[in-house]
Amino acid sequence: MNNIKIMANLLPKVNLLRKVAVKLSGNQLYNDLYYAWIRNVIMKNIDVNPVNYTESLEGKKQDSWKIWVMWWQGESAAPNIVKANIMRLRQIFGKENVVLITEFNYQRYVNLTPEIQNKFSHGVISLTHLSDIIRFNLLNSHGGLWVDATVAVSENYKLPRNKGFLTLVPVGDGYASFIGHGMWTGWFIGGNKGGALFQYMVDFFNEYWEKNDVLFDYYLVDDAISVFAEVRSDFQAIQKDLAYDGDYYYLINKLTYETGTHEYVERWREDERYMIQKLTYKISVKPLMKERTLLYLLEQTDNVETS
Repeated sequence: MNNIKIMANLLPKVNLLRKVAVKLSGNQLYNDLYYAWIRNVIMKNIDVNPVNYTESLEGKKQDSWKIWVMWWQGESAAPNIVKANIMRLRQIFGKENVVLITEFNYQRYVNLTPEIQNKFSHGVISLTHLSDIIRFNLLNSHGGLWVDATVAVSENYKLPRNKGFLTLVPVGDGYASFIGHGMWTGWFIGGNKGGALFQYMVDFFNEYWEKNDVLFDYYLVDDAISVFAEVRSDFQAIQKDLAYDGDYYYLINKLTYETGTHEYVERWREDERYMIQKLTYKISVKPLMKERTLLYLLEQTDNVETS
């Protein structure tokens, strides 16, 4: 049994102790200690050093970015909210600039290692984790912006210009229990091809799955980025520049609401703080009620009345 496998078996117990300690003491220090332990495990077992990647994260000139979105089974098999999100991305960025990644075409755009391909086909690597691997291979090889299929982007959203790297960095105190402390958002992330973070993440995943047959942590992608962020002052400086008082989860708990729905849609469409929303398709709504819900309005891609 290798060290990663031992640590993977230990992690749930350590995580439970962390949660109990925070709850009983109210001290966020236990979160920091837990995530420092995770970073230590990774650095001791994966020999990919973030300081060795010299390419700048900053970019005075922003390359022409593709928008990458993935639905493994293909667009025709996607839930209505996902179809609407993809259609909106095409309306905003141009149909020719939005690339939908599926099980049928992903190998046109990325070359995954035989180890990763084999472990995915045998169920060692989940589809969720494969999505993380594909995303950073895409960004490293092509550049562009990755947007999760469950993200609703307002038609009035404007992509910031002259950025060599872009993600969402929300301002607030609600991220102390996460390893990234809100410094990045993996479901909305991009930049110019060959960026230092993207190269590091590709090399990290390649080495990790060459050496291991078990996922150390469900949030391994954030753990790996945290190792990078911890030692890269250029990354930290960019994140400070990107920090913004946006609420990217404003609508997710309101999807079944039947009142105030037009007002919520109007705020999402017109207020910059709400123009990017992480949603979910994993909710159940009775058919007779659905057309009165916020979810139904967001599934429509025509102009929505706001009266």
